[in-house]
Amino acid sequence: MTDIEKEYNLALDYLYSFVDYSLKHSSELAKADFSLDRMFTLMESLRNPQSKYPIIHVAGTKGKGSVSALCASGLQAAGYKVGLYTSRTCWITRSVSRLTANQSRMNN
Repeated sequence: MTDIEKEYNLALDYLYSFVDYSLKHSSELAKADFSLDRMFTLMESLRNPQSKYPIIHVAGTKGKGSVSALCASGLQAAGYKVGLYTSRTCWITRSVSRLTANQSRMNN
């Protein structure tokens, strides 16, 4: 095995050492202690900026685009003025962003 192959395998071992929660059964997740207390403390120290703007921030590893689109469509159907911003970052040094207002695409 060459040095590059060894380094590649070490990198894979490192990546696979992290837990992929999407593959875990819900009974296993119940044992984990998930808490937002640190985030609440941080937001309080910043005087709760999240309470000053009517926004929905979608984060996570999977499904952000579809969840964001569903929220935007539902709010627009309910009569709200909606802006949707999504951003994708590639491993290459390029970033693609999209900004829509009431489902009309806006150019940069």
